[in-house]
Amino acid sequence: WTAPAGAPFKTTYDSQVRLADQMTRLYELPVPVVAAVNGVAVGGGLAYALHCDVRIAAETARFGSVFIKAGFSSMDMGTSYLLPKIVGAGVARELMLTGRIIDAQEAYRIGLVHQVVPQQHLMDAALEMGRTVAANNAYGVWQTKTGLNAALDAPSDPPVIPAGRPARPTGELNAESMANALGALLPEGAVVADEGNTTGLFAQGATAGCPPHDWLTLTGGAIGFGLPTATGAAVAVPGRKVICLEADGSAMYTAQSLWTQVREGLDVTTIILNNGSYAVLNMELSRVGAGDPGPRALSMLDIPGLDFVALAASMGVPATRATTAEEFTVQLEAAIAVDGPALVEAVVPRTI
Repeated sequence: WTAPAGAPFKTTYDSQVRLADQMTRLYELPVPVVAAVNGVAVGGGLAYALHCDVRIAAETARFGSVFIKAGFSSMDMGTSYLLPKIVGAGVARELMLTGRIIDAQEAYRIGLVHQVVPQQHLMDAALEMGRTVAANNAYGVWQTKTGLNAALDAPSDPPVIPAGRPARPTGELNAESMANALGALLPEGAVVADEGNTTGLFAQGATAGCPPHDWLTLTGGAIGFGLPTATGAAVAVPGRKVICLEADGSAMYTAQSLWTQVREGLDVTTIILNNGSYAVLNMELSRVGAGDPGPRALSMLDIPGLDFVALAASMGVPATRATTAEEFTVQLEAAIAVDGPALVEAVVPRTI
């Protein structure tokens, strides 16, 4: 809605729109924001502090949701949204209904601020907090902030994904076209054991509208999850097709699962995502703050030349290799039709 050009309240309305936009931009900044509160943060000042990620207060700071004292609602400028999330609904109700101003120590006690320091040390404390955060991996910090915002804003009832499948892909075989092929072919009632790692990132989205199925996903902290998990799922729910998304490096940890699948006659279709690299470990290497790795370190995470078709065949699993989206789709369809173990090796780029 836009206020009419001649409306007497247009100037006030437009200023409110600008303020709301500022608050949203502050909250959604991709880098964390540290608020150093020195003085009185009431009304709009409180709202600005609430939209920051960390709040450090001088001993002389004061806080209050005081709009109600002026005859207005205390719901303005995002206060009603963020204050209950930070201090809890009960405390937020009392502060917003009374308009009471609290000191820095009470703000610390209720969790509104993270530190209280002498006034002369406020900026030093805020800068030290910023340096502490900045010392972490930049990607990890961004991922943490955006993930927290998404989790806090997530609806209690998740949206229902409309039923539907992606079209059968054509062209280059990569992470996205592989996922679309899986979405086009995933059987109803299938169980997916997902250790696709970097190349599997699109898979859940591409299959969200498929017929009902179960998804067993890697939670992190270990490598080699996919093949034995798929094997166990096939034992647990005979009669349901199991699809295993398995990265090439991870497959090398538990490749003997293929032999078990043959021995037990388990209905598992394995998709090996072969990019010739421990790509997820390259990502983790960048996150640990070890600086720029040299050629020798990087070469330890390269695994070129693995032949999963030959490996699978040596254990009795029928296997094929695909290098294009069309080949992969046809081969995956044929593998799913097999009543028993089968494997498709998808040769994909190292970059997503």
